[in-house]
Amino acid sequence: MKQEDRKILKELAGRIRAIFPDARIWAFGSRARGKAEWDTDLEIYQFGHIRMYYLTIGISPSD
Repeated sequence: MKQEDRKILKELAGRIRAIFPDARIWAFGSRARGKAEWDTDLEIYQFGHIRMYYLTIGISPSD
């Protein structure tokens, strides 16, 4: 995973854990593998104690 993607994931994980302190957050897909193009989204799973959430966030070069 590229450094800028790690920064985004860390920020997002902090926001999620502010609401769900025990959340486990996994990135997957081409950004997690470090093989993304500039217009590829960052895909994560957030595993909580009750529900599993799926969230896709678009990332643009200006972010």
